[in-house]
Amino acid sequence: LGELRVGVANKYLVFGTMRRPLPIVVDEIKLDWTHFNRPHREPFEPESGVYTVPEVFHSAWTAPDGSIGLFFANLHEQGDAALTIELPLATLGERSGSIVTVTATQPIGHPVQHAVAWSPTITIEAPPRVLVMVEVLKNVP
Repeated sequence: LGELRVGVANKYLVFGTMRRPLPIVVDEIKLDWTHFNRPHREPFEPESGVYTVPEVFHSAWTAPDGSIGLFFANLHEQGDAALTIELPLATLGERSGSIVTVTATQPIGHPVQHAVAWSPTITIEAPPRVLVMVEVLKNVP
């Protein structure tokens, strides 16, 4: 996320405006958590538990130039997931003829980016613990 924030997603995550997320439907998973933070003067009493969360976290942003950035993170630890995304025109506005790019972070190295054809429905690969950005640029004249 840090690399995208200072790189290709800068115009969204730094200078953009957060939008209402798309109405995607995903399964839920259970994630263990442990809280270790405490003031040093207090006795150590770790807390832990389980959160039930959507298996894919999502946020949406609009850049100052009108482009839209959709961000997805698959919270699974194993296995790949294909995610079909509906791009509702009521939410995004008329975007036919737009350029759509998909950028995926990598464990090592720079994010990998490729273009896809505009469609109101697209399918992206969402590998575990990888952030995927779907960028819908303004209409091409």
